[in-house]
Amino acid sequence: MRETVYVCIPAYNAEKYIKKCIKSVLKQDYQSYKVVVVDDGSVDNTGSLCDDFAKNDNRIVVLHKKNGGAWSARQKAIEYVKRIEEDDYNSYLMFLDADDTLKENALSTVVKYMRNDGTDMLIFGFDQVKEDGKIVGTFSHNKKNMGILADKRELYKIVYYDQSYNSLWRKAMRLKLFRNETEYDYHPMYGEDLLKSIDLYRNCTGVSFIKDILYNYMIVSSSITHSIKIDSQVRDFCYIESFVYSALKDESSMKQEDMHDFYCKSYIDIKEIVNNIAVSAKTKDEKIHLFQILRNDTFTKAILTEVSYRDFAGRLFNDERYSALITVGKLSYYLSRIKTRLRIL
Repeated sequence: MRETVYVCIPAYNAEKYIKKCIKSVLKQDYQSYKVVVVDDGSVDNTGSLCDDFAKNDNRIVVLHKKNGGAWSARQKAIEYVKRIEEDDYNSYLMFLDADDTLKENALSTVVKYMRNDGTDMLIFGFDQVKEDGKIVGTFSHNKKNMGILADKRELYKIVYYDQSYNSLWRKAMRLKLFRNETEYDYHPMYGEDLLKSIDLYRNCTGVSFIKDILYNYMIVSSSITHSIKIDSQVRDFCYIESFVYSALKDESSMKQEDMHDFYCKSYIDIKEIVNNIAVSAKTKDEKIHLFQILRNDTFTKAILTEVSYRDFAGRLFNDERYSALITVGKLSYYLSRIKTRLRIL
């Protein structure tokens, strides 16, 4: 049986990029695919441009919806594929952001590895590119992470400790992984791919990590990733990490030292958010309010209890000395800018 790859593209006000994005799928050297574009309430010409593609190629389907964010757009694409496709094993899902593109051999490479390895998920490398197409960075796997991985303990130690693995666009997955998804009562803007991936990691029988570079990730300053608000970052971090924490705690194969590594990694993440709050454009009272939300979160309390090490800023946060923390954060920010200017000179 010939495998079918469903390429799901959530699109919002992407008229500048959507043509190139869809054409990168049409140019694939593997032709057994379907493109599912979800126009997420665009107010520019994105929807009509996608409709034009669909009129000329019956492998392209365009779904229009009210604006609800990337999460709801992806979910609409997933539900569409689940509704029309019965073969859960020989049908693969990939996600392609509207300002990104696929390498010409992306689909054929996915099919080759999924067919030969028999795993439920494939994680590949990607190029980071500018709008003119210039490659500014290439990201693959460490040699020790290459190959097939079925051990959940080893898998979790990779994907939950390195956020670069959790982007949905970096994966190809069998449709069966999406049949029993957790229904969340909150849809985050920041880290949504990680939240979506928890079920996928839990339900898969194995993951193939390959060195092949199959994706072009466009650096666009106006994208959601680059324009995330600190309020959303705090709220989303607390919500998502609590689910990750529960997933790891429920995994019997995770050892004490594994959890300690996760606590230390999470402590660093908390410190980064604390710093982001301190140097944000919020008023002092607004910053203190965000510090309180983060500090009083159940997950944050657990991490601060487990990690004994404290740097100066960490001690201030733990002791709820928020005014001093804001001052320290600003000083650190200005010092780093001065150092940067001195290096330029």
